[in-house]
Amino acid sequence: QGEIVGCIALAQDVSSYRQLISQEAEIAKVHASNNAKTQFLATMSHEMRTPLNVIGGMISMMLDTGLGDEQFAFASQIEKSCAEIQALV
Repeated sequence: QGEIVGCIALAQDVSSYRQLISQEAEIAKVHASNNAKTQFLATMSHEMRTPLNVIGGMISMMLDTGLGDEQFAFASQIEKSCAEIQALV
């Protein structure tokens, strides 16, 4: 009465499960990093385009005024450079 007459044990290898959880955590970190990078680039692109549009517009208006030859050449170079930067952004 009340004596222990045996023992039943159950064991399971969970190493593959732990590895899967670790891989999923790593994938989540990579996705978060990519999302942060994408958001940063979108924000920076917008922040750069806005002043570039203003510069391009102002230079365009300046070129329509009576500039001297040297001033016209400088303003034209600025307009060209602004357009090249806008193409990159």
